[in-house]
Amino acid sequence: TIPVRGVTISSKEKVDWEKVSENFDYVYINVGDGLHDDEKFEENYEKAMENKLDVGVVIDNKLGYSGWEKPSDMTKYAEYRYSHVKIGKLMDKNIKYPIYLKIEYDKPISEALPKEYAEDLLDRYELILTHNKYVPGVYTTKENYEYLKENIKDFDERFSIWIMDKEVKEDNVAFST
Repeated sequence: TIPVRGVTISSKEKVDWEKVSENFDYVYINVGDGLHDDEKFEENYEKAMENKLDVGVVIDNKLGYSGWEKPSDMTKYAEYRYSHVKIGKLMDKNIKYPIYLKIEYDKPISEALPKEYAEDLLDRYELILTHNKYVPGVYTTKENYEYLKENIKDFDERFSIWIMDKEVKEDNVAFST
């Protein structure tokens, strides 16, 4: 097996695409979150294609349950944002890897996304992606993974899992200042 290297890209970074293509085999591009689009998604996608890089997608999940009366209110909004806005942007794209929903909060996930909200959100997310022939994934911390594995039926079988390592610092070889 030959190891491959990848990097995540969002509008937050100024990307040196020559360095990216020299040092990485694929990129994961942020398409936005449940509330906002990443304004550089299209540009980043085009640059990745020009540099012959395989592409995956990350959707940040900024939706917690705070302010929603019931789980379905939050997840209906998420369903609209993910299906009509985010997935709509991907329809004509060559996406080779799973589409990861990034689940990360500033407080414990059990407070930010209680079980019934997490179940409804992930059920709808999975349905939208599989309906559109994409592989659903969850990108999260080890602690959040343990919570989701314990509380979401067949979590490991339904989603491709990507555990973020907070100790690893971004290799700045791909970014210019």
